[in-house]
Amino acid sequence: MPPVMDRQSSQARTERAWKLRLRGRSWPEIAEAEGFRTPRSARAAVRKWLERNPPDELALMRRAAGDTLAVIIDRVLDSLDAAQAKGDHRGVAQLAQVALDGVGRKIQLEGLAIPVAQQVEVTVNQSPTEVIAATRERLLALLPKPAAVIDAEVVALPVEAPQ
Repeated sequence: MPPVMDRQSSQARTERAWKLRLRGRSWPEIAEAEGFRTPRSARAAVRKWLERNPPDELALMRRAAGDTLAVIIDRVLDSLDAAQAKGDHRGVAQLAQVALDGVGRKIQLEGLAIPVAQQVEVTVNQSPTEVIAATRERLLALLPKPAAVIDAEVVALPVEAPQ
C-alpha cells in the first residue's frame, strides 16, 4: 500500500508521537491521537525514528525521562488530591506510594541517590607466595589424619590345576 502522507509529515507525526510518549501517554492513546492504525505501529514508527534521530547526549535522554517522571508524578498528585477530597483514604495511601516511587526514580535518575563514599585502608603483610603457603597449610590441617600405613607386598602364588 502506498504511503498516505509525505515523508516530512510522517516524520513530524512520529516526533509528536515520541513527545506524547515522553509525557506518559500509552501507545493506544498515541495511536489514536496521531492517526496510527495500531498501537504497535505507533511504537514501531517511534523506534525507527529514534534509530534515525538518536539523541545528542545521554543528558538529553535523562532529561526526557526526568520530564516524563515529572509529568507522571504531577498527574498522580492531582489524583491524590481528588482522592483526598472524596475521603478515599485507601486511594490516598496507594497514590501516595506511587508518587513516592516516582520521586525515588527521579532521584536515582538525577544521581542524587549515590551512597556516601567511604575510605577503606587495607594493609597487606604477606607476599602472595606466603599467603598461598599459609592457606595450603590450613587446608591440609582440615583433612582427616590417615590411619597407620602398612607397607606390604602382594605375592601371587601359582595355582596348580587339580588332578
